Amino acid sequence: MVPSEPSDVSEYDVDICYGFSDGDACKDTTCCQLHGGNLKYACGYASKSSYFVDISGQVTLTYAGDGQRKQHITLVCDPTATTSTMKATGEKKGEANNYYFTLTSKCACPDGCTGSGGGTIDVSISAGTVLIILFILLLFVYMTSGMLVMRFRMQRTGVDLIPYRTFWTSLPGLIKDGVLFALSPITKRGGYTKT
Repeated sequence: MVPSEPSDVSEYDVDICYGFSDGDACKDTTCCQLHGGNLKYACGYASKSSYFVDISGQVTLTYAGDGQRKQHITLVCDPTATTSTMKATGEKKGEANNYYFTLTSKCACPDGCTGSGGGTIDVSISAGTVLIILFILLLFVYMTSGMLVMRFRMQRTGVDLIPYRTFWTSLPGLIKDGVLFALSPITKRGGYTKT
C-alpha cells in the first residue's frame, strides 16, 4: 500500500485482524514498512494495541511496533460500504515513526456488522486434538461394549464387568517399569543383566 503523504516514500503491508510475517524483520506484525526498497520494519504488533475514542466518537487504534514506531488506524463508519477499504496516509512530516492509516467500513459503525454475517471467526482444532478425541471416544466404546458383553453374555457383576481387568490393573506397574527401563541408561541403575 502506497501512502498519500508526499514526504513518505515507504510502502506498507497491513493486516490488523490476524497479523502476518514477512521475512525476519516483520514477524507476527500488523504492519510492515518497506523503506528504500529493501529495509523492513515492523510498525505494529497486535499484542501491543490500544484504542482511543475522541469526543465525537471517532475510534483510533494504535499498535506499537519496533522501537518508537507506532501504527495509528482511524476507523471511519460508512453504513453503505459493501467492502472495507484501507488507505495509507503514512508518516506525516514532523511526526517521525508514526504511521497513519484510515479504515472505512460498515463494521466501524456501531452494530454495523452484528447479525448480518459481517464477520466470522475461524475456529479450528489441531490434528493432535482430533486424535485425543478419537482415542477417548474409542476407549469409551470399547469399555461400554465390553461391559455389556461381560454382563449379559458372561453373567458377570461388580469389578468383573471390566473387560481384561487383570491387564488394566497391571498397566500402571507396566508403565512404571517401562519408564524406569528407559531412564536406566541415564540414571545408571539396573536394566537387563548380561549373562
